[in-house]
Amino acid sequence: MTLLIALLKDDDANVRGSTLSAITSLAEYKESHDAIRAAIPLLVGLLKDGDSDVRSSAVSILAKLAVQVEIRDTIRTAIPSLMELLKDEHWHARAATVSAFTNFAGHGELVDVTAASIQPLIELLKDGDSDVRDATTTALDKLASQAELRDTIRTATPSLLGLLQNPYWAARTGVITTLSNWVKNPDLLDLVQDATPNIIGLLKDEHWRTRVATLSALSSLSKHAEFREAIRVAIPSIVELSKDEDSDVRSACVSTVAQLAKCTELRGAVRDTIPALIELLKDGTSSVRYATVATFVKLAEYQEFRNAISEMLSLLIELLKDTTWDIRVTTVSALADLAIHAELLDGIQTAIQQIILLLKDEDEDVRSATVSALTKLANHAKLRKELRPAVSSMGALLRDENSAVRSLVISKLSPLAQFVELREGIQIAVPLLIDMLKDEGSDTRSAVPSTLASLAAYVELRDAIRAIIPSLVDLLKDDNSDVRSISVSTLEKLTIQVELHDAIRAAIPVLIESLENKSLSVRSTALTVITNLSQHSKLCAAIGSSILLVFLPSHALSAEEILHTAGIHYPSTNSRQLAGAPRIPEYTPALSSPKLGRSGIARLWQLLGSKSGQRLQNGVQTLSQLAKIFQELVQPISGIINKLIKRAPDQVLVQLADLAEHDMLRVAVLALIPSLIDLLKDQHWQPRAATISTLAGLVKHTELRNAIRGAIPLFMELLQDADWEVRSAIVSALAKLAGHAESRDAVQGALQSVNELLKDPSWRTRLATVSTLNKFSEYAELRNALQVSVPPLISLIKDEDSDVRNATRDAISKFAGHGGLPVHGFETQLIRIKPNFVTPSKPLFHL
Repeated sequence: MTLLIALLKDDDANVRGSTLSAITSLAEYKESHDAIRAAIPLLVGLLKDGDSDVRSSAVSILAKLAVQVEIRDTIRTAIPSLMELLKDEHWHARAATVSAFTNFAGHGELVDVTAASIQPLIELLKDGDSDVRDATTTALDKLASQAELRDTIRTATPSLLGLLQNPYWAARTGVITTLSNWVKNPDLLDLVQDATPNIIGLLKDEHWRTRVATLSALSSLSKHAEFREAIRVAIPSIVELSKDEDSDVRSACVSTVAQLAKCTELRGAVRDTIPALIELLKDGTSSVRYATVATFVKLAEYQEFRNAISEMLSLLIELLKDTTWDIRVTTVSALADLAIHAELLDGIQTAIQQIILLLKDEDEDVRSATVSALTKLANHAKLRKELRPAVSSMGALLRDENSAVRSLVISKLSPLAQFVELREGIQIAVPLLIDMLKDEGSDTRSAVPSTLASLAAYVELRDAIRAIIPSLVDLLKDDNSDVRSISVSTLEKLTIQVELHDAIRAAIPVLIESLENKSLSVRSTALTVITNLSQHSKLCAAIGSSILLVFLPSHALSAEEILHTAGIHYPSTNSRQLAGAPRIPEYTPALSSPKLGRSGIARLWQLLGSKSGQRLQNGVQTLSQLAKIFQELVQPISGIINKLIKRAPDQVLVQLADLAEHDMLRVAVLALIPSLIDLLKDQHWQPRAATISTLAGLVKHTELRNAIRGAIPLFMELLQDADWEVRSAIVSALAKLAGHAESRDAVQGALQSVNELLKDPSWRTRLATVSTLNKFSEYAELRNALQVSVPPLISLIKDEDSDVRNATRDAISKFAGHGGLPVHGFETQLIRIKPNFVTPSKPLFHL
C-alpha cells in the first residue's frame, strides 16, 4: 500500500488519477483503511492539483471515504478546500464537489460543516453547465432534509427567491425545482407557500423551459392540500398554456391537468378545461395529441368527466386514422382502456370495425397494439359479436413478417379461447401454430407449447389440435435442435389431455430416441412425456417395446443369438438351441412384464452377459431407461445393477451418472463406490481419469457424499499422478467437492498440493488449478488457507499460455472481492511483476 500511495506524487497526471481510482477500489476493504487514513493529507493536497481530472477524483474519493466513521474528523479538514472547488473553472470538478456535499449531508458528523455550502450552492443554480445545475438541485434537496440545516436554509431562502428575477432561464427553473422539492419537509412548507404566487406568475415566463418547469412544480404541489386553493385559482392560467406557441408547453399543460384531476377539490375547475383539451386532439404536433389521448384515459377514471368524454369519442376514434403511427398506437390502446367504463361502451362499439382494420396497418407496433386492444375488448360480452371477425384476422398475423407480432398473437389466443363465441375463429389458427414451432424467433417458438396446451382444454378445439400432432411428431426429427426441443415440450403439455394420447402414440419411438439427445432440456422433457404416457396402460406396451428397440441396436446381435438367448428364459426352446446358446449370467432375473417383448428381453440379457464393454454399456443404458419409466421394474433392475457392479464395474462407469439421477437406483450406485475407489489405482490412466470425473459428478447426491469422501486420500496421491489428464481431473473434482460444506476440511488439507500444480508442466493442469482456486475463494471457510495461494497465483500473470493468464486475472479479481483474502498486498506484488499496471486503461484487478 505504501508503494501505491507514493504514486500520488507521480509527475504524470494519468498515474495520479489511476492511483486514486485504485485507492477508491481498495477503500471497500477494511484492511486498507489505516493506510488510506494516513494518506488523507495527500488526498486533500490533490484538491489543488493542476489537473482537473485529478481534482475531481480526489473529491470523489473523499466523498466515498466519508462512509467510514473513523475518517470523518480528518475529512472535516478538507472542507475549506472543497468550498473553493465549488468555483473551479472546470465543470466536472464543480459537479463532483456538489455531489460530495450531497454525500456529506448523510453523515451526522459532517452535517454542520456542510451548512457553509448552502449559499454557494444556491449560486450554482445559475451555473452554465446543466450537470452542475442538476447536481445542485439534488444537493439542496438532500441538505433541506437535514433538520440541523433548516435554519440555514431559511436564512438563505431570500437569496434563492431572488433568482426568480435572474435573466438566465436556468436559474429561474432551478429555483422552481428546488422549492417543489422542499414541500417534502413540513418545516419548510411555509416557505414554499409564501413563494407560491411567485411560482404561479412564472406560467407567463418568457422562456418555454421555465413555463414547463412551473407546470411540473404545480403538479407536485397539488399533492399537498395546503396548495390546492391557490392552484384552483390558477387553473384558467394553466389552461391558457394549451394554446402556447411551444409544443412542449402544450404537452406539459395537458399532463398537468391529468395530475390536478386526482384532487377532488380541483375537479370542478378541471371539468371546465375539457373543451380546450378536445381541441388539442387536433394539434399539429403529434406529441401533444399523444399526451392529450393519455390524459383523457386518466380523466375517465373519475365519474365527473365521463359524460364529456363520451361526447368526444368520435374525435378520438378519428385518430385511429392518424398519419403518425404512435398516435394510432396510443388511440387504439386508449379505446381498449376506456371500455372498462360502461358509459363509454356504446361509443367504443362503433369503432370495432375500424380497430380491426388496424390489424393490417403498415406499422408493426400498430398491429401489435391492435392485437392487445382487441384481446382486452373481448372481456366485454357486449362487444364479442362484433369481435368474431377479428379472431380470424388475428390468426392471419401468425404469418406476419415481424416476430414480435407473431409471438404476441400466439400469447393472445389462450385468453381469447375462454370465450365460446370466439373459438370458431381460433380453430382456423391452430394449424398455423405448427409452422410457428419452426419460427426464426425463439420467443415465438417458446410461446407455442403453453398456448396449444391451454387451447386443448376446450373440447371444440381438440379435433383441430389432434390433426396437427403428426406434423408435430415430424418436427421431433428436425435438423434444428431448438425446434426439436420446443416440439417435445409441446407434446409434453398435450399429454395432459387423455383424448389426445392415441394421436401422440405415433411419437413414442422418436420420444424414446430423444432420451439420448445432446440437449438436457430435450432429454428431461421427453422423459416427462413418456412417463406421463406410461400412466395409461394401453400405451405401456408400445413404450416398453420402443425402449428396447431403440437402446438395443440391431447390429449388436445376430438373429441366431437372439433366438438362443430367448431359449434360456422360455421353456418352449428345444435342447439343441439351449446347448448352443452363449452363457448367460446366473444372477440375471427375468423381467417378466407384458410391457416388454420376448425378443427384446433376450437381446437385453445377451448384452448384459457380454464381455464386450460397448455391449454391456448398451445393456446398462437400457436398464436405466426402463427403470425411469416403469416403477414396477425398479426393484429387479436394482438387483441386476448390483450384480453387474461386482462383475464389471468399469464397464458400468459411463452410465453411473444417469443411473444416479433415478432416486430408487441410487442405493445400487452407492454400493459401487468402493469398487470405483479401487479403480483409482488402475494401471491405465484412462480408467483413473474417468473414475475421478464420475465420482465428482456423483457428489451432488447427498446420499453418496460420505462414501465419496473416502476417496479423498487417494485424490491427494493422484495430484502427483504421472499423467496430466489425471492431475487435471483431480483438481477439477476438488472444486466440486468444495461445493459441499462437509467436504471442505478435507479439501483444505489438499491445498498445499493443489498450489504445487500452479507450476505443473501442462498448461491444462495449470488452467484447471487456477479455476479450482477461483472456486475455492467463494467459500469463507477456505479463504484464510488460500492466503498461501496468492504469491504463486500472481506469478501466473506472466504464464506463457494466454488462457492461463486470463484465468489468473479473473481469479485475482475474484480474490479481491472477498474480505478474508490479503487484497491489500496484491498491488505491491502486481507492481513487481507488471510495473506499468497503473494506467488509465488498466485499473487494479482488471489487468
